[in-house]
Amino acid sequence: MQNIIPSRILGTALTAAPVEGVLATLFMIVVGVGYLYWQVKKGHDDPEAAIELYQVQGGILDEKELEQRAPGFWISLLPMVVTFVLINGFGVELLYGLTAGCVLSLLFFCKSLGGVRGFGEVVSEGFNNGIFPCIIIASVVGVGKVVSATDVFALVQENIINLPLPGLVKVAAITTIIAGITGSASGGLTIALELFGETFISWGYTPEIIHRVASIACGGLDTLPWNGTVVMLFALSGVSYKKGYKHVAMETVILPLLSLIPVFIYYSIVH
Repeated sequence: MQNIIPSRILGTALTAAPVEGVLATLFMIVVGVGYLYWQVKKGHDDPEAAIELYQVQGGILDEKELEQRAPGFWISLLPMVVTFVLINGFGVELLYGLTAGCVLSLLFFCKSLGGVRGFGEVVSEGFNNGIFPCIIIASVVGVGKVVSATDVFALVQENIINLPLPGLVKVAAITTIIAGITGSASGGLTIALELFGETFISWGYTPEIIHRVASIACGGLDTLPWNGTVVMLFALSGVSYKKGYKHVAMETVILPLLSLIPVFIYYSIVH
């Protein structure tokens, strides 16, 4: 979603500023996975962690039975690959590309779902499970729109544009601050680009680099404790904010903002 919104507002492609996007992605994978491995190793012998894991696990999978029913590895990748190629290679409308991926998944995984009966149950359960996140996200975006209409936000809007920061850093800062205020990456990104998109371009930056920097930056302060996805994560997992939020903050607040550093360095060298 955070990659789609800028393309709709700025008229850019989903692959805008690809090198910068890949650099940020590699940074987040290496540092993010490294942090997780460090925490796993650190908590491996913690008896409290073992108790919590037992409490939140939903059930035990029968791996042998699953292997007999599950499709092969490459078949499992096909729906995602087809979706990616349709949207980015052939320019198919996003909704139709995603629909094609869903249909292929249902066809390839029909046996894994337990035949026609299981197929119906999975579709029904998937629909029901999808409604709850949709309601939460819609509510958060709605709150963001209400916040953006207040007098206080108008004051923020007047002063945020004058932050004493260099160009692209200011684009990132404005985007992530608004995402933090609204508690939503998508809501904050939409508001930031609608309000300041033309201003960013007037500073001499291409829509493509604004697209990439804003889409990365909106995933920083958006996941503060009141973010809808964070609320849902802890509600469904059973993990307390006290024990879990520091890891959420590291992986979804600090890490995305740090990933902008290689983007800024590369852009300054090339331009």
